[in-house]
Amino acid sequence: MALDAAMVYVAAEELDTLLKGARVEKIYMPSRDEAVFSMRTREKRRTLFLSARSGSARAHVTDEEFEYPAVPPAFCMLLRKHLIGARITSVDTVEDDRVMLFRFDALNEMGEKVAPFISAEMMGRYSNLVLVGDDGTILDAVKRIDSTQSELREILPGTAFTEPPKPEKIPFMSGSEEDIIAAVRKSSRIVSAALLQVVSGLSPLLCREAALEVDDQTGDMLDDTGAAKLAEGLRRIKDAISDPCKREYSIIYDGE
Repeated sequence: MALDAAMVYVAAEELDTLLKGARVEKIYMPSRDEAVFSMRTREKRRTLFLSARSGSARAHVTDEEFEYPAVPPAFCMLLRKHLIGARITSVDTVEDDRVMLFRFDALNEMGEKVAPFISAEMMGRYSNLVLVGDDGTILDAVKRIDSTQSELREILPGTAFTEPPKPEKIPFMSGSEEDIIAAVRKSSRIVSAALLQVVSGLSPLLCREAALEVDDQTGDMLDDTGAAKLAEGLRRIKDAISDPCKREYSIIYDGE
């Protein structure tokens, strides 16, 4: 399944349940854009894996064993300095974006309580892991971005952290079905393509699912009956994202 904002929201919710209160005991980096956190929860030890690889960015717990370089990367040493002994207070997301925020309670070098966080940004070639201090200042990132690389958002130590820029679209979770359908009706594309064009947070797969019963029509040809079916499809997906009891999971094995 495509890693869209809906999928990231559901994964963050599950990680929050698994890891809230976990204490960071060890931190490693098997490669320059992957970080592994060994944590102790009340129930058991868990391993959190964060990846900022452009083709496989992700965040999840794992039982996999990794090989680590003899000399840890500088970013790994920085993570250890600020997060060893810290506890996770929450795992949440940036609305309608493929970003998880791992928030911590920690102590600084003076023994004072601070609340750093990691922004795990899973956005294709823009994927990144950004460590942010208690005051909202970037401490460092796996991938530093200066003004020559992006005019919209610098990611450099000492600069203020800002969220990734968002497209001018209707946010799926907070936007109304009426506004979404009105925007779809202005498009000459088929309904699923029109959804993808006007709504943020949904992958092409979920757009096709929402428009399943009306995807033989274009947006500008959508009548009231079709609009009602589309509204129901949107509600079904929104309910599955926000209510764990309404989610269905499938496991598909390819071969033996």
